[in-house]
Amino acid sequence: MSRRALIIYCGFVYLASWSLQIVAVRLTGNIHSPAALPWMACGMFTPAIATIAFVVFHPAAREWLMWKPNWRMIWPLIVGVATPR
Repeated sequence: MSRRALIIYCGFVYLASWSLQIVAVRLTGNIHSPAALPWMACGMFTPAIATIAFVVFHPAAREWLMWKPNWRMIWPLIVGVATPR
């Protein structure tokens, strides 16, 4: 994987997650309000979603994986994320 691809990935994740948090503060006025909770949850899942997308759409990132991403892994990921503690 090239350094350029890694910098783009890290920059995107950083920018997307912080942008969601800033939008949450701007729209709700308070980061601790219940209305900000969905925005903050999206901000928390942004790195995971970006990582999955990066591995799926960037062939060089899959080079060292022992498993191959496919559409069958989507449902276990959704169940794993949606299962409450």
